[in-house]
Amino acid sequence: MPMVSFGDYSIITKDGIQINNIPDNIPRDSDILKKRVEEARLEYLGELIKNKVENRKIEIQYLPIPCEDALEGFPCVKGM
Repeated sequence: MPMVSFGDYSIITKDGIQINNIPDNIPRDSDILKKRVEEARLEYLGELIKNKVENRKIEIQYLPIPCEDALEGFPCVKGM
């Protein structure tokens, strides 16, 4: 039979990290909870970096290149 827990709580840090379903027996200042916040923060920062890199690739992909500088087979702008 699955364990049912009542009275769990959530926290939201000043920088917007939200941790849900924290058992009542875990104090708000516990090392376990601090580690969960740190892991969530690192995951969030990783996603931000990934999105920036992906957006940068898209920006670079559409830069106009003069035909004399373009590699064969790649799109270019004539008379630039």
